[in-house]
Amino acid sequence: MRETFHMPEPRIPNRLRRRLLTVAIAVGGIAAARAEGPAGDRPPTLLVVITGESNSGGYALNSEATPEELAPRPAVQILDNDALVFRPLAIGTNNLLGHAGLRPTETHGFELELANRAERWPADRQPVYLVKTGQGGSRIADWAPDGAYFRTLRTRVAAARRLLANEEVRPIVLLSLGINDAIAGTPLDAWTPAVVAHLARLRQEIGGDPPIVMTRFMERYAATNTAIEEVCRTVPGTASVDTLDASLRDANHWNHAGMKVVAGRMLDVVADLGLIPADPAPHGRHD
Repeated sequence: MRETFHMPEPRIPNRLRRRLLTVAIAVGGIAAARAEGPAGDRPPTLLVVITGESNSGGYALNSEATPEELAPRPAVQILDNDALVFRPLAIGTNNLLGHAGLRPTETHGFELELANRAERWPADRQPVYLVKTGQGGSRIADWAPDGAYFRTLRTRVAAARRLLANEEVRPIVLLSLGINDAIAGTPLDAWTPAVVAHLARLRQEIGGDPPIVMTRFMERYAATNTAIEEVCRTVPGTASVDTLDASLRDANHWNHAGMKVVAGRMLDVVADLGLIPADPAPHGRHD
């Protein structure tokens, strides 16, 4: 069943003002100007932060994607994690820069289905801005606030917010974390409060009180799935999605088709909040 949760309504700008929103990105990135009518005629700019372990980076093979999915996708502007500028998403080129354990040219994650969705949205909903901060093989302990992974996340998020300083930004977080802790035997009575604390740090770092949508996992991780559901009952503004029927590349990672299903369900939750357009064929299961 698709999870739902309640968030405060997005801020409504002053409808009497007219303005020209300009996004000026450093040389080598993009430069775009958005002209609009009364402020509020277009929704806030969506900033998606994807984070977690290897499934957040994505283990789905690019060889299974279509040529259209591998082409540059300007509807999604991804932060180049090396240059710290936004560029059009290009699967196999810039979607996995600086992600431990994964090669940038071979695989993809949630960003592919995000691009499929974004390209169908009205012009005033484009582009979507994306920051990927996941690290393969990571456990919750690796995301300590003084650790290398969280410092890297902080750098990337700060760069994105700086580049979007002239925009009214609405952030959301897509998180997939828990398999490596289950494999390592991290006790769930220690893992669960650590994840709750991590969610609070993510919100503080990103700003804007973002909704956080988590994945659950394969049947073999039933105990972790239960813990994730408990986290989402405990922490306001969070939800998790079922992945039991998502197809796999191996025992721990979704393949191309499975990744699209999982990402689609996460985006369906965001659509339920009214932050993005609803998809005409949602991926949610109604048990």
